[in-house]
Amino acid sequence: MEEKKKSFVLYTTYEEQFKLLSPGEQGSLIMAIFQYVQTDRVPPLDGMAMMAFSFIKANLDRDTEKYQGIVKKRAEAGRKGGIESAKQKQANQANATFAKQNQANQADNDNVNDNDINNNDNKSSKKDIEDFFKQIWQLYPIKKGKASISDTQKKKLYSIGLEEMTRAISRYVKEQEAEKTERKYWKHGSTFLNCGYIDYLDENCEDKPKESTGLRRIEIR
Repeated sequence: MEEKKKSFVLYTTYEEQFKLLSPGEQGSLIMAIFQYVQTDRVPPLDGMAMMAFSFIKANLDRDTEKYQGIVKKRAEAGRKGGIESAKQKQANQANATFAKQNQANQADNDNVNDNDINNNDNKSSKKDIEDFFKQIWQLYPIKKGKASISDTQKKKLYSIGLEEMTRAISRYVKEQEAEKTERKYWKHGSTFLNCGYIDYLDENCEDKPKESTGLRRIEIR
């Protein structure tokens, strides 16, 4: 047996086997059952007691096999549950950290930057920035935490541009899909767009688009 049991099932159907034995044989049989369950060794018995034990032993072996199967399944489920729990905890901590960081920054910067957006005629209007943000929000697959992205951060994303932000989102999505990460562990939209996008910008990636020289080759025949 792989793991010793602390209990076993004694079926009422065994009564017929016990009735065939003398009181002394009955005592020997019950002690033999205990010994077998605890040590996995067949104790010495004689005659009718051994016959009765052989019948009972078959049921004990069947129950033990079933018990070991349950133990194995529970251990595997516990192992998987531990891994899933650790991943979920890590994802939750990351999203919570970014949310708190963004909330603190928003309190300091919103008023100043709102005035910049509304009052500076030489810069993009607030409507342009909001329209831009709606576009990239639609592009990102995990749409959670939208309200926690401040106007300051939206303006910063706007300065990066739609094309590069589209590439950044695409790189992150491809990375998660390549690693076969379940979507529930992906960064929330607020987490990615507040600071998670930085690692996926052109300057931090090898697959950034080549800059055009603006020159054309003229073929002379």
